Amino acid sequence: MYEKSVAQVRLRTRREVQALFHGWELVEPGVVWIPDWRPDPADAGPAFDIPNAGYAGVAVKL
Repeated sequence: MYEKSVAQVRLRTRREVQALFHGWELVEPGVVWIPDWRPDPADAGPAFDIPNAGYAGVAVKL
């Protein structure tokens, strides 16, 4: 059913997301699982229980 939908989504692998930043300087912590990118230290709740939330990163142009 999903494959027949108009708005399909395919999450990229970590390597594929890293390739999007070619020519840019990644900001720490680099390309990581979305909930791990600069987590709020004040968030003392349980760890995220998401099988795969995808990857994210922030970079500056060299």
